[in-house]
Amino acid sequence: MTEMEPFIVRGHHALRLHQILAGGVAVQEMVEKLHSNTTTSVTSPFYQLDVYGFTNSQTETVKTRMTVFFEDFLALPGDAPVRFVADQPDGICGSCFIGRHCNRDQDDQRWLDGIRDLAPEGTATNGPKQLQLPAWAARQVLADESFQVYMFPSIDPRIDNPHYRITYR
Repeated sequence: MTEMEPFIVRGHHALRLHQILAGGVAVQEMVEKLHSNTTTSVTSPFYQLDVYGFTNSQTETVKTRMTVFFEDFLALPGDAPVRFVADQPDGICGSCFIGRHCNRDQDDQRWLDGIRDLAPEGTATNGPKQLQLPAWAARQVLADESFQVYMFPSIDPRIDNPHYRITYR
């Protein structure tokens, strides 16, 4: 039997999977939310073009690719390897029309540290700028409400304080 290729997730993109698993956000809603946030926030127009392209058709292609990424993650068999990476592209990066912004440092290591802290004992395999878990453990970590404290780098997430928790509704 051949080994499955790991499903790659860039550290800071784990937040979007967390919002789906713990926040009850449907995949299509997440894709629309990402698009809406990019086009209505104060984001650079160059970032918008880098991600979504120049035409409605290109935008729809990007949104379809993002949908596939999220749905593929959710459909992984429990023993499938999921590799969380820092400073490497994943399927979200590959969804972008151009994707030049994906070459920037996104503080991915902070997210990997959070996943490592919450991973069930003995499930994580560490490497340089990466962490691998079976899909069942990855989904368990990303569904954990305490994962969201890693959004705030000034807060020590190891402090067990319910006031640091926020909700998505």
